[in-house]
Amino acid sequence: MGICEVCRKNRKDEGILAGAEKSELLQESNLNYMENYICIVDVNGVEKRKTGTGFFCKITHNNKEIPVLITNYHIISDEDVKINAYIEVFIKGKPHIININKNSIIYSSRDSRYDIMILKIEENSNKIYNYLEIDPNIFKEESYLTYQNEPIYILHFPNLKDGKAYISRGNGIEKISRHIIKHKCNTEEGSSGGPILCSSTNKVIGIHKGFDPAKKYNIGVLLSLIKFPLSNNYIIAEIYIKEEDINKKLRILNFCEYCMKDDLPPEEYMNQKEIKNCEIQINNNKIKTDFYHQFDSKGIYKIKYSFMNYLTKSNTVNIIVFLHFKNFMRC
Repeated sequence: MGICEVCRKNRKDEGILAGAEKSELLQESNLNYMENYICIVDVNGVEKRKTGTGFFCKITHNNKEIPVLITNYHIISDEDVKINAYIEVFIKGKPHIININKNSIIYSSRDSRYDIMILKIEENSNKIYNYLEIDPNIFKEESYLTYQNEPIYILHFPNLKDGKAYISRGNGIEKISRHIIKHKCNTEEGSSGGPILCSSTNKVIGIHKGFDPAKKYNIGVLLSLIKFPLSNNYIIAEIYIKEEDINKKLRILNFCEYCMKDDLPPEEYMNQKEIKNCEIQINNNKIKTDFYHQFDSKGIYKIKYSFMNYLTKSNTVNIIVFLHFKNFMRC
């Protein structure tokens, strides 16, 4: 079943928390219409069959709005996508096929702490799927404080045998570390990948990840980890070239190591490949990607760095692109 390693250590307790509200059938709740927003994900994995919860959203990617399936990485991994031509999902108990290939992956997190997989899907003309919205408040500084005392809930399939969707409610979230939270909604085996939503907006703030049996709390990941939308996936700098700088080969792009914060793993702050793959424009004119450039006249120049690949919010911040000039700004 699709549960994380920390959950495997204590199957007996699962994520049932003392004092938490009892889970109820989604179809019997006031949010019964949301059954089309979530699904059971069934994957013929590399080593074994894996199942869990997934949900549907629309996100902006490369300036286009696209439909996606979001679940945990431990339910669908990069390797699973490589060996499968499709993923089977169950909505209201009925099976549906989502065709996949290597280009389907919009975002994947091999980091066991973040544990997210986002796959592009084809929008079905029969409107099989409905799409949840991402709550924009998650991108504010210290966004977890917004929901600290807000009622939240998750949609999930805690009992995969009966195939029925449930809703579990709780009050507020607490920060564990960067992007990682604990929540007070009951979960069981099969709940992994369920969306965490703010009750006042019915919009997604995160994804359920698992249960820590030692500390007796459920773990989630805020989707602030991922940069939505991606239309701002660039950095802009304004520089002034002096007379003495004309025709010199000046460094306009560089990569340096970023000091680790919040125990970020190396792949979250060192990614020189992304820098090499970025497109550079100077005063709206595309130039050959290079770490250096010769300016043929003095004056003010605007340099735009557009990253080709999908970047997480942390990567966008922690990929260090810097200039040896003043008036640097990031958009």
